[in-house]
Amino acid sequence: MCGEKEDILIHLFLNCKIAKTVWNLCYIGIGKVIVLHFEPKQHLRQFNILRLYKVGNRACKCIWITITRQIWKQMNIILFRNTTIDPLEIFKLAQVKTWS
Repeated sequence: MCGEKEDILIHLFLNCKIAKTVWNLCYIGIGKVIVLHFEPKQHLRQFNILRLYKVGNRACKCIWITITRQIWKQMNIILFRNTTIDPLEIFKLAQVKTWS
């Protein structure tokens, strides 16, 4: 997606500069400053504990899944339509999907 490394899943969802920007926008949006985990399972756990109550944890899981899905969809658009993508656009699309 970023063109810097082969798009293996860990790089694609967490380490790619575009993905990092999307995650940072998400953390800013929920009012948290955090260092991103490099392992997907730990990243989900880390994201999940940002809210310590049950309803908040469900919401965090939903946001995490939506952002991950949106990153995947945008990567496919880049590959199959030969376009570029703006991390802010990925984040905004994920916001819309989360709230709809």
